[in-house]
Amino acid sequence: MALKTYINSLEEVDENLQNLYKPKGEGFALDVEGEQDRQALREKIKEFRDNNTRLQEQLEQVQGRYSDIEDLDPSDLKAAIEAHKQVKEKEMIPAVEMDKLMNQRLQAERKKYESELQETKSVAQKLQSEMSRMTIEKTISESLNKVGQLQKGALSDVLRRAQNEIEVKDERLIDKSTGLSIDPNDWANDLLKNSPFFFTPNTGANSRGSSETVKVNPFAKETLNLTHQAKLYQENPAEAKRLAAAVGVPL
Repeated sequence: MALKTYINSLEEVDENLQNLYKPKGEGFALDVEGEQDRQALREKIKEFRDNNTRLQEQLEQVQGRYSDIEDLDPSDLKAAIEAHKQVKEKEMIPAVEMDKLMNQRLQAERKKYESELQETKSVAQKLQSEMSRMTIEKTISESLNKVGQLQKGALSDVLRRAQNEIEVKDERLIDKSTGLSIDPNDWANDLLKNSPFFFTPNTGANSRGSSETVKVNPFAKETLNLTHQAKLYQENPAEAKRLAAAVGVPL
């Protein structure tokens, strides 16, 4: 028989189940929240009733064994039955402990779920970050190849700068400083214009006989070359001092 969710009087339910009800209106309502909790409670109540039924059957068996013994003191029989009943009651989960047990199990499951959810979010963030990095490197590398040829070993520095300046949102490249969408080809051209030392001399607008040759700065961290520094200082000291000063290197 299903447990009623609302009763007019506590006498309508077994005495052992009365503590599961709380006053509500003119009657009493079952103090259980959530369908899952109600299902778990039904199972516990069924277990409780089954244990009581089994205990009653055992009691009847004890009474049957002693029913034909006329000289047995009824008080001894009553004491034996009571002792047997107390032992069995200790094996059952008291109704007052049901909520506590269920709450403990629910808390354990909730912590496990939250831990797994946090781990899943962390993995997803790492994957998203890696995908963004790969998108930036692929897109910028293709654009760099269109504007010119990089110096040997300069690609890693250029891509590092791109990662610091660009992010991916909604499959678009976004300038971190402005929050605006950018064209990777424009970014590559700006790099050629503002940091020509990343490229070989015959690159972009300065190639094919242009009067302004792109110079590689041997004093810059990205293109540091001690041999070229010494050679430039011997051939053109003024130019050497100018390039060194441009990157904050005293001569």
